[in-house]
Amino acid sequence: MEKDNVKSDRNIYALECVDLCKKYGMREALKNVSLTVKKGHIAAVLGPEGAGKTTLAKLICSLSRKNSGSVLIDGKPMKLKDISYLPEYPFLNSRQRVGDIVEMYRCFYPDFNAKRAVAAFKKIEISLNDKICYLSRSSIQKVETVLVMSRKAKLYLLDDPIVSVEPKSRDFIIKTIISNCDENSGVLITSAIASQIEKILDEVYIIHKGEIKISSTAEDIMNDYGKTVSGFYREAFRC
Repeated sequence: MEKDNVKSDRNIYALECVDLCKKYGMREALKNVSLTVKKGHIAAVLGPEGAGKTTLAKLICSLSRKNSGSVLIDGKPMKLKDISYLPEYPFLNSRQRVGDIVEMYRCFYPDFNAKRAVAAFKKIEISLNDKICYLSRSSIQKVETVLVMSRKAKLYLLDDPIVSVEPKSRDFIIKTIISNCDENSGVLITSAIASQIEKILDEVYIIHKGEIKISSTAEDIMNDYGKTVSGFYREAFRC
């Protein structure tokens, strides 16, 4: 009976990280980091620059080798195809056209919804003929977000998706995240900025010097401390 309960509990999680550790030489970049993201939920790992957010994202995606710990996606060992990952830095080939990249995604990812992506680009007036090199940084971020969120993944992992874009583009990115998260998937956002995303968050993890210092829900932060997530974040860590 206990095994059945464990299995049932795991079915609610899109992501489980258990005691993740990462060292660079003698320096501990992550120290026993554990967190979960429920299906249908949007969670955030908040922290200042150098806190370990990008290191954590890379460990989850197996882009960096962990020293210890485990990552489960939908209760099973991580498979890269289960994660749709938006890295911190631009990743698109600047010489390609938007339409070329859509076709590449369609061929490479069986779960990619090209019609959804094309409809989103039309809405924000980005042409499939536009070359990446001629787009603004904010427009590139929009393109990247649409591509990542147009997959049907079990986990959407977005590393600082709003840090380098203007407010109007942030609104579009946030709406795109909300509209593509369903009951069978979860979203994990890493960010140094809480104010722009706090209204969409279910769970909040605050990381500092490679350790999770606070694990809570956005609702509990409001109820227990009488503060918004961003207000609590600023006061706790002066970030």
